[in-house]
Amino acid sequence: MAGELLLQGPVFIKEPSNSIFPVGSEDKKITLNCEARGNPSPHYRWQLNGSDINLSMGYRYKLNGGNLVVINPNRNWDTGSYQCFATNSVGTIVSREAKLQFAYHVMWSAQSSSASVEDAVSNSPEELTIVCPGEDVVEGVACSLYQQNPLYGNV
Repeated sequence: MAGELLLQGPVFIKEPSNSIFPVGSEDKKITLNCEARGNPSPHYRWQLNGSDINLSMGYRYKLNGGNLVVINPNRNWDTGSYQCFATNSVGTIVSREAKLQFAYHVMWSAQSSSASVEDAVSNSPEELTIVCPGEDVVEGVACSLYQQNPLYGNV
């Protein structure tokens, strides 16, 4: 009938993607995207490592539409796999997992040695990995340095 609203379950328009947050960054937040359409309009909730995120903790997390804003990200609390849930009266959909990782950023050059990398994070006893774009190390290319975390793999 004309004028009758058709019910539609949620369908993702945007899903979260993997993100790397630079340790020591001047940014004080990171946003994980999630947007769905449906009728009625969906509402959202998020999980971190399989546990619901308490969105009433406004000093830590905020919803902006369906997007999750992590305020003052902390690698000890916020590292891991995130999923967005969009729900309306017709049903619920679950996004793909998106990993949030934390990285140190250092300038890497062909003359750098592992000792200079160790010096960059000398107070960290964990195993370190360097990730560079492309296959060849190029003078002056910024690389990400991140720690091996036994719970989550490369973090």
